[in-house]
Amino acid sequence: MSDLATTYMGLSLSNPLVVASSSLSGSVEGVKRCAEAGAGAVVLKSLFEEQIYHETGRLSQYAEYSSHYEASQYLQGYGMELGPREYLKLVEDSRKAVDIPVIASLNCFTTERWADYARKLEAAGASAIELNVGLMPNETDQEGTAIEQRYFRILHDVKSRVEIPVAM
Repeated sequence: MSDLATTYMGLSLSNPLVVASSSLSGSVEGVKRCAEAGAGAVVLKSLFEEQIYHETGRLSQYAEYSSHYEASQYLQGYGMELGPREYLKLVEDSRKAVDIPVIASLNCFTTERWADYARKLEAAGASAIELNVGLMPNETDQEGTAIEQRYFRILHDVKSRVEIPVAM
């Protein structure tokens, strides 16, 4: 059989078949099945900061109604720090379970979270990070170059804080 080995993002792959971020890659079992089926790498289902924000927001709203505003603010901030734990465990366990690169996928909506979460993904063992950037051009007076600059800023910020490969 032909040698299909290649590189992607500087990672050595046995073949160029990379499983995209999807429900197939949202669990350790799914990642194992992808590897067993011959995938060269797997991009995990994306971590969405917005989802964490909404989940912790519900908790902090409850605290605000039942106790004090300060408690709700504390819970919101604390939740944003602890929110990605489940995803970080997915990264760590997937890396232990397979011998192919495991690429984390990240989507944030606040500037400070991109690099923060990227560092955590690297610490959890991600082989690389895919930045799933989707900025909505909702400011009609903003020029396209300003939006492009935000993309570049996010990429630069993340790349300056992690050692693993980063794709956008």
